[in-house]
Amino acid sequence: MRKIIILLISFLLFSSCNNDKPKYTRSQCITKTQIFWDKKLTEKEWRKINNDFYRAKHLMYMNKDKLKLLIPDISFSTFPQLDNKKFPKFMYSQYDNECENKENMLLVFLEYIKFYVPNFPKYKVTLEIVQPSINTIEVEGKKYWIDG
Repeated sequence: MRKIIILLISFLLFSSCNNDKPKYTRSQCITKTQIFWDKKLTEKEWRKINNDFYRAKHLMYMNKDKLKLLIPDISFSTFPQLDNKKFPKFMYSQYDNECENKENMLLVFLEYIKFYVPNFPKYKVTLEIVQPSINTIEVEGKKYWIDG
């Protein structure tokens, strides 16, 4: 009887640990969004949008439980060249959970962003498969992704 109880406890411990293993690769959790900046945007306007974006993202993160919202890590494709009016063309987002719904979760996230940042530019979420790299987004963590 004692052996059965030990085996049962071992099985339960093993099965509960197994649920914590990552389910996704990093590329399965990345979404690419094309951003369409207004051609007449000034440096001052861009800085305001950028600052408001990160302020809103922080506020949403602090209230994520109330909002029932997963907040992605965000990276833009390039640093803006403000003097040449070259703003990032792409935004990359990476989730660490529920990656099969990454596009829908990102659309909800961006709707919240638009609420806080009404002059956020138009965008298009793509279905393109994106590999993590320094040119896209490269958030790591073995706790979250198979290839972490």
